[in-house]
Amino acid sequence: MKLFKYVFAILLLIPVFVSCHKVSGGRIVFDTDEVHFDKAGGSRTLHIVEGGIRHMHVSEMSGTDYPPFEGDGETYLKRDWIELSKVVEEETDCLVITVSKNDSSESRYAHIYISYWGGESGTTVKVYQE
Repeated sequence: MKLFKYVFAILLLIPVFVSCHKVSGGRIVFDTDEVHFDKAGGSRTLHIVEGGIRHMHVSEMSGTDYPPFEGDGETYLKRDWIELSKVVEEETDCLVITVSKNDSSESRYAHIYISYWGGESGTTVKVYQE
């Protein structure tokens, strides 16, 4: 009986010493989720507020039949008029988005899917150009 009380007391104390935290499935948050460019194009750097970059992918884009991409998708990706680069500033991942000049009369857009370095989920950044 004494042994039972001892084991029972130990079992009751386990939650006190063990921390239970819900682990999110790889959340990533940028300082913005939408970027706008004029016809001239250019570059913008997005800073990560939470998470890190594991993989970059252009999941949707206008004005193209999804041409092949260049790069590994981990540090660099180029597809038609949009280019993505992962850079590290002060030990934090950043995403540099560069778009070429838009010579057409149509505006264009792309959706970039960035997956988190520690999980399978990620976030989408929307890019618009006049």
